[in-house]
Amino acid sequence: MVRVDQKGAICLEAIGVVENEVTEFRDWGWEDVESRLVIAERWAPALDGLEEFSHVMVIFWLHRVPEDKRAIMKIRPKDRRDMPLLGVFATHTQYRPNPLAVSTVRLWNAGRTS
Repeated sequence: MVRVDQKGAICLEAIGVVENEVTEFRDWGWEDVESRLVIAERWAPALDGLEEFSHVMVIFWLHRVPEDKRAIMKIRPKDRRDMPLLGVFATHTQYRPNPLAVSTVRLWNAGRTS
């Protein structure tokens, strides 16, 4: 569910959460993390047919990005000194004014019981 208020702010309602074993903020190293998508029960009918697919796109809010990092305008990719200083929108950094992220992930169970 999305609403736009009178000032142009976009208000999103979460439809679920991502659960995994990660307990602390990390910049990198998510490639091997297995996560579980827990969708609110009211949205269960919207999942019908998903088991026929191998991947799904997940849009999520990076809620652990520190507020002060959201004001960063330029960054070196992966904080490497040998890389050029770039605007955050030209990188894959999580340090953005709105820490929204998108990831295409492989479905390995999709709630199947067999």
